[in-house]
Amino acid sequence: MLTQFLTMVNNRKVDVVMTPKLFQYRIYTKARASKRTVVLPEGNDKRVVAAAAELAERELCTVIIMGVEADVHALAAQQKVKLTGIQVRDLLELMAS
Repeated sequence: MLTQFLTMVNNRKVDVVMTPKLFQYRIYTKARASKRTVVLPEGNDKRVVAAAAELAERELCTVIIMGVEADVHALAAQQKVKLTGIQVRDLLELMAS
């Protein structure tokens, strides 16, 4: 809105500088609004577990981690992250049912 106003006042195109924080804010806002689900297939990787915890904590999407539940929770404890709101699914159990 401000850009449109400045364009109207100056009667010329106004370049908007987007800071990294503003870019991040816009991406996060769009992610929260779209309410997507992300399935992370490598639940045995500590980086994946940490990333899943961050996504869930920031409420950017619904997160499903594929892996053995005990192993995923052990990695989360090792990384000192919470898996609140994250579903852990074991592919072998899903195939058996």
